[in-house]
Order: sequence, then C-alpha cells, then structure tokens
Amino acid sequence: MLVYQLIAIEDEIRQHSEEGRYSCQVNQLVTTGMKGMTEAERRGLEARIAESPDLFEISRCSLGMADAVKPGYVLTAVPRSPRMPEGSATFCADQTVVVVQLRGGTSVDGLKIGQPVQ
Repeated sequence: MLVYQLIAIEDEIRQHSEEGRYSCQVNQLVTTGMKGMTEAERRGLEARIAESPDLFEISRCSLGMADAVKPGYVLTAVPRSPRMPEGSATFCADQTVVVVQLRGGTSVDGLKIGQPVQ
C-alpha cells in the first residue's frame, strides 16, 4: 500500500512542478505529502514508512532537464533484513505507475522480470 501512496505523491509533485519533475528522494515525498494532507497525516505516513518491514528507495531518477531525457524514476520496496524472511517479495514501480513484485533476484531486475501486482 505504501508503494502506491508514494507513487501518487510522485505523480502529484510532477503535475504541480513548473518543470514537470519528479522527486528523487523518499524523504521529500514524505515531507511534501499529498495536497491537502494534514501535518498529522504526514507524520503518520512517515511513521508507517519508518516502521515498515520494507526499505523504500528511489533510483534511476531523471529530472529530464539535460540531454532531452524524459523525467522518470524507479521506486523500490526491499525487505529489511532480518525483519523479513528470505524470499519475501520486493516491489518495484516507475513513472508508468505499474507495480511489479519479484521473489529472488534483485531490485535491479524487478521491472524486467517482476510480475504485475493486481
């Protein structure tokens, strides 16, 4: 659920950015939150992320400013060891808003070999 919430915040940040940019840091997503979120809701989101059995990270972030590269990102949720059993699902998503999961492999492989989450 947190992956979908972070994707929604990324999308909203891009829509309201003059340059159409995404955020490249999970901390910024939490600080910004969704439009209309109260401070208590932001703190709740921050607590849920901190207490989650998954570690969230944004990588391959492109602001799209140079080299005519389209803006994009990859968001991953990787099980925190030793809190999660070996073989737990890793979740990956990008600016296409498709969330995939994989067991085994690495988060680098996620978008290529992961199975879409329904």
